[in-house]
Amino acid sequence: MIKGLEESKRANRDMIKGLEESKRANRDMIKGLEESKRANRDMIKGLEESKRANRDMIKGLEESKRANRDMIKGLEESKRANRDMIKGLEESKRANRDMIKGLEESKRENMKMIIGLEESKEKDAEMIKGLEESLKETEQYLKKTVE
Repeated sequence: MIKGLEESKRANRDMIKGLEESKRANRDMIKGLEESKRANRDMIKGLEESKRANRDMIKGLEESKRANRDMIKGLEESKRANRDMIKGLEESKRANRDMIKGLEESKRENMKMIIGLEESKEKDAEMIKGLEESLKETEQYLKKTVE
């Protein structure tokens, strides 16, 4: 029985020794879990900061999107205004072409009048020459008649 008790005592000592080793292992595991818990908290904190940064970035992108929409709207209005201006310039071009045609026609009529005036001037010169000759003849006739 003593032998049995001694074996039991040895077995209990071995069991206590095993439990103490298990206790140390459990303490090391708890210490590791606490370190892991701190690392997880730090990671969560980092993820929350990243989440805030992403939210701010999204807000900035939305503002940029609105600004781009406004810019596109302005460009479309400018495009419409340019189209209207081009249309007006084309109408002005047609009006100018018509005016040039009218001026060319007027120029032709004026040239005809100038030619007619030059012909009339020549006829007037001939008539004046004829009147001067007639005046000379009349003066000579009067001179003869007076003598």
